[in-house]
Amino acid sequence: MAESSKTEPNALAGEIQAQNRPADEEPIVVSSSTQKPTRSLSLAWLYIFDWYPSHYSKEEKRLLRKQDSILLTLCCLMFFLKWLDQSNINTAYVSGMEKELNIRGNEYSLFGTFYNIGYLIFEIPSMMIISRPNLARWYLPTMETAWSILTFAQCRLSSVPQIYGLRFLLGVLETPAATGAIYLLTSWYRTDELFKRAGVWYISSNAGSMFGAYLQAAAHKNLNGVGGMSGWRWLFIIDGCISLPIALAGYFFFPGLPTSPRIWWLTEREQRLAQARMRADGVKESTKIGKRMLKRVFTHWHFYVAVLTYVFYVSGQMTLWLQAEGYTVEQINVYSTGVQGTAIAIGIIATNLVMIYPIWVIFSVIAGTLLFCNVCLLIWDIPLGLHSPKWRKGYTVNTVFTCCYWTLFIVGQLLWYRDRKMKKFILEGSDEAARLHLEQKEETATQHVEAAPVTIVGK
Repeated sequence: MAESSKTEPNALAGEIQAQNRPADEEPIVVSSSTQKPTRSLSLAWLYIFDWYPSHYSKEEKRLLRKQDSILLTLCCLMFFLKWLDQSNINTAYVSGMEKELNIRGNEYSLFGTFYNIGYLIFEIPSMMIISRPNLARWYLPTMETAWSILTFAQCRLSSVPQIYGLRFLLGVLETPAATGAIYLLTSWYRTDELFKRAGVWYISSNAGSMFGAYLQAAAHKNLNGVGGMSGWRWLFIIDGCISLPIALAGYFFFPGLPTSPRIWWLTEREQRLAQARMRADGVKESTKIGKRMLKRVFTHWHFYVAVLTYVFYVSGQMTLWLQAEGYTVEQINVYSTGVQGTAIAIGIIATNLVMIYPIWVIFSVIAGTLLFCNVCLLIWDIPLGLHSPKWRKGYTVNTVFTCCYWTLFIVGQLLWYRDRKMKKFILEGSDEAARLHLEQKEETATQHVEAAPVTIVGK
């Protein structure tokens, strides 16, 4: 009784102490690591609206809402601006630039070549910079500001060599807008949260191209000749006016990485929760880049399959066909936006469905549709409604490339399933490692039970 009476006051004191403990000192609980609800395959479409699952704690939902409203919005705006500024050269070309600058032969194709050269040269250094916690917060806004200034400069283009030089510089400056944004999103969102957010982020590119086409149509109609400048020149000025304020806002809102110095819109506890969430999901903190890391990248299949799959991805040339068919500048820019609008709808649906159905099924449906379209254009002797430019060699290449990237994606999926079955690439301390450890314990316990000697009472 004496021991019991001693214990009760101690337990009571402990409870009072726990109740009086400040919220910041409470242990971090990653509720998203708990058992997820089972989803019905027949109601998979409803998952599009489920951004904050019911098994998440209020604290974790609040953090996610902050990330969505600030980080995801900024990444989407950055990708939107990248495609707005990148695609404006295409809309400008069919809106008067070709004749005004006397662009001939393959010079138009080289615009994209010089852009991609700059992109290729600086892509890896760019990713190395953005992976540094102390630099990540400032790097993206700085590059975005620089390319916004270059966008303004394009309104004074007067020769093809100038276009080559500016496109090269834009390729260098826009390197963090795509892979950098994905790196940031994968650093703040868990795997099962990422798909729908990545879908929203990705369609920002289609929205940028779509918006740019409408801008060019309006600029050509209302500003052509104003101030002695063609409508396509005004497009670059308008794009720059949109890009620069958003780029400057990034200095005040971009959080960098979860391990970067804390941004003002996150509390200290929220930042610790963000770090704990990603550790539980198997994401390692940024470390120094050394031989071991480089060996891991270049000796595993992931790098080669992913790169080749993207290399073989192809797109169409609808604007050039509309121009060849004699449509007006406004019609060329407006009619081509139908492609982007379709891509936005499909992008939202597909990235949500892959959370329920196997990703290879969704991808195969999309790749199969693209293959059908390219085969139709290759055959050509089809109804006018299925037509596009009569470009047999080009669509032969498109058809082959579509088959290649579809095949490569399926190969990547098979290799991933093999690695998963062999339990490769599981980070110590992650949810996956914990599940594997639990499975091993249960298997060991079962073996012990089966091997235990049987004692017969009374013998």
